[in-house]
Amino acid sequence: MARLSAVARSPAEIGLPVAALDQSPVEYADELGRWYGLQIDDEHRKRHGHYLTPMSVALLMGTLALSRPKKRVRVLDPAAGAGMLAAAACQSFALVPRPPAVIELVLYEIDPGLVPVVEACTAHLHQWLARRGIALNSQLHVRDFVLANAGALEPGLFPHDDPFDAVICNPPYFKLQKSDPRAQACLQVVHGQPNLYGLFMALGAAVLRKGGRLAFITPRSYASGPYFQRFRDWFFARVGITDLHVFKSRSDAFDAVLQETVITAGTRSDSFLNRKVKLSISEGSKDIDQRRTRPMRLRDIVQAGEGAQHVLHLPTDVDDDRVRALVNGWSGSLHVHGLEVSTGPVIAFRAKRFLRHGAGVGTVPLLWLQHVRSMAVSWPLATRKPEHIDDNAASAKLTLPNRNYVLLRRFTAKEEARRLVAAPYVGDPSNSSRIGFENHLNYIHRPRGSMDKDEAYGLAAILNSELMDSYVRISSGNTQVSATELRALPLPALAVIKRIGHRVRAEVASIETIVAQELTHGV
Repeated sequence: MARLSAVARSPAEIGLPVAALDQSPVEYADELGRWYGLQIDDEHRKRHGHYLTPMSVALLMGTLALSRPKKRVRVLDPAAGAGMLAAAACQSFALVPRPPAVIELVLYEIDPGLVPVVEACTAHLHQWLARRGIALNSQLHVRDFVLANAGALEPGLFPHDDPFDAVICNPPYFKLQKSDPRAQACLQVVHGQPNLYGLFMALGAAVLRKGGRLAFITPRSYASGPYFQRFRDWFFARVGITDLHVFKSRSDAFDAVLQETVITAGTRSDSFLNRKVKLSISEGSKDIDQRRTRPMRLRDIVQAGEGAQHVLHLPTDVDDDRVRALVNGWSGSLHVHGLEVSTGPVIAFRAKRFLRHGAGVGTVPLLWLQHVRSMAVSWPLATRKPEHIDDNAASAKLTLPNRNYVLLRRFTAKEEARRLVAAPYVGDPSNSSRIGFENHLNYIHRPRGSMDKDEAYGLAAILNSELMDSYVRISSGNTQVSATELRALPLPALAVIKRIGHRVRAEVASIETIVAQELTHGV
């Protein structure tokens, strides 16, 4: 369904804010967006992914989406909302020294409640551009952008008569089941459980002409991890990133959204590794005009790693550079040291018949995420969760030998200070021959044998350290670090790990002091 931007009734007739004659398109879109936000509830906002883009962010993205000037430019906003980013892009094109004569604007919005809002926005935009000698031809599609354009991922196909000069977007973001029709339509970029915003980014790039520009504001989670691996391989083979802006705060880019957020801007291109990138950072949207910028080579930001190709590193200052240089200089890894990381085999709802709230004949301890803190395992706890599991032939695949391990929480809360929470677990076979680990825990183990205590303590100390936390944050916006990422994580020599572990067990010094001393000795 496509609609022209002209409204059948004036905004005032349907209760919308009325634009002032001298009001900029971005200012009016902001007013419309705030008005609509008051009309919907949290459930509607979450279902459609409606989060207002701040004006300062929209204005920056509008300039980042500018392509080379032409007499006729085609602009796409795949998730129009109230029209903020579409207005910002058109406003930016109008203010360049040689503006286009015609702007063709295509918008997609799946929420029918936003139709009159978008139409009011584009009607004002039409008038504002006309006063500057620019004609606006706009079309609003009230349909799902992904399903309507998935064919663009096929080589040589475009869903439109001509590709776009600019794509600008604040897409919805939430995880999809792999069986979701949108995921099934985009299997070229789907691996595991995809996030909807990745499909928007891929399709936005697919409908760009060569040399066209895109600007997206999204979570940082696409930067690493296995679920985005196929997307990154596809995206970075077609888009040369030119600008990256990192919001340091999780909540200041969008109201009520706790996500690590990044603006990604680039050019449709087949060759990108020699490009220069402007990497900038601000606390949030309010200080974006005072952002700190540093030029870098794209090949120093987009790096390949074992099991996670095209990992995106975002070192925002010289301290990050030093951390990255130190850690990337290590030649060890879990694989090199004969170690492996696995996920706890006890999935509570599937193993319910084996779980017990109290100890009994034939039961062994069961550890959950709550039992693991930094450098400490505390069991039992005053918890409603069953802390024992049957140890018999039927449950044998759910328990492990009671040996030495390093336990890591698979998930950390957004407000936690560290991305990795690890603890050494020292097995005591004399007390219990087996042990159970619930599925929200990862455990590092030696498949052929057992880790010794120094290895377990040393590895846990490194994973908990400020140094490793900084390194992980450079390459990941996730609040969790997957087993795949742990396998790819550089580690110091095993002798250094054991030396750290021995000192942690024997000394009263903090682990930060010990790790810093040992890891700055030219390992």
